[in-house]
Amino acid sequence: MSFLEDNIERIDSDSTDDNVFWSEFNKVTELLDYDLTEIKKLLDSNDTQLWRRVYYRTFFSYLDGFVYSLGQMFLFFDWFVVDDETEIKIRNKRIIKKKDNSKILADRFIPINKRLKLVFDSIAKAADTDPIIPSSSSFWTELSITSDVRNRIVHPKKSEDLFISDNEIELIHKVGMAFMLATSELLKKRAEAYLDMYDAMLESAKKTFNQKD
Repeated sequence: MSFLEDNIERIDSDSTDDNVFWSEFNKVTELLDYDLTEIKKLLDSNDTQLWRRVYYRTFFSYLDGFVYSLGQMFLFFDWFVVDDETEIKIRNKRIIKKKDNSKILADRFIPINKRLKLVFDSIAKAADTDPIIPSSSSFWTELSITSDVRNRIVHPKKSEDLFISDNEIELIHKVGMAFMLATSELLKKRAEAYLDMYDAMLESAKKTFNQKD
């Protein structure tokens, strides 16, 4: 057994009922989506610095929660397609070696852009498809910029740190739309991969047992 297998209880169908998993997944994503949608309505009807700041904070809460939920989905179904190091990162953990040479798992902070890419690329690997957003895409730079804005308003050092420009609002709208479209496309590809696997297994069963339609 690997260190990971010895030290972690995976979220999978052996320990969690599918219905319980999907129920919680749906609740989290629906609540996050509701919060973001409602705050966006308030911003559209009253575009002030207050609502711009609330919108930025709400968006990153949405993004952080959604990326975590996608990671949980990957760990539930597809963890075996990546190596232990990648799985540990998806779990926001790291291995620490103690003085007696024993190892423990500890919490690890990974910036949202790196966590998102890690989860997206892992799910794409499970779907046997290319990365849904290539490394060369401007999306990653734009996400990093909006993340810096979010950090600036959450940890202000001076009054101007709390000001969000028109360009910064337009950019977060662009990033949000790209994230939602990419997530939808990625989940579609993963579902199609399951259907292809189902069709292949069905065809194999028919040939093996000489069953005709």
